[in-house]
Amino acid sequence: GASDAKPFFQSSFDYLVSHYVDGPVVIGAPYCGPPPVENVYVFRWQSQQSEHAGPDFQLEQYDRSTAAKMAGIQECAALPTGLIMYDMRIFALTEPKDADSKPWFYYEFSDKYAAHKSSTEDVTMTRDLALAGVQKWGYNPVLCNWDAWAGHWKPKCVGKPHILSAKDVSSKLVEAVEGDFDPSTKLVDLRWNVKPAKPEMSVK
Repeated sequence: GASDAKPFFQSSFDYLVSHYVDGPVVIGAPYCGPPPVENVYVFRWQSQQSEHAGPDFQLEQYDRSTAAKMAGIQECAALPTGLIMYDMRIFALTEPKDADSKPWFYYEFSDKYAAHKSSTEDVTMTRDLALAGVQKWGYNPVLCNWDAWAGHWKPKCVGKPHILSAKDVSSKLVEAVEGDFDPSTKLVDLRWNVKPAKPEMSVK
């Protein structure tokens, strides 16, 4: 791991205990998705312009360069739950009240057939906690421990992003020129990406 990394359990538990009197929190470790796109599974709210009268905001993932520079335990908009610590009192915040209430964890889909997933259960759970916490308790209880990155085992152990500098890019370009590589050679990503057909109605 990185030289400045902290053990997730101890650093998160210390924070959780120190905040106990002020109210419950949930603290998660950041980690990335699988290659070839190792996106960061921590979210923030983003807008396209300032002081806009319309609802100009959306939930987005931290970009790799920004995430690599983050430190400490900070508020976020939503988290993954692969490595996470809950103060159990926090579940009262979004506890289902009746049969029509959403559960603590649920998926969101982009169409009525639930064919395309738009949000996973960990994101909806922590996002709802963050929004409800601000409304009911006056603070966001969802926190990311940026000092304690988790490895995410996929085809390889995906770790904390590395920051690319101008020097890094320059050296790669020099290697490409001096290496006399064939420019016609291409690397093609062959991923299965066929959308399922919508169910058809049978008329009798």
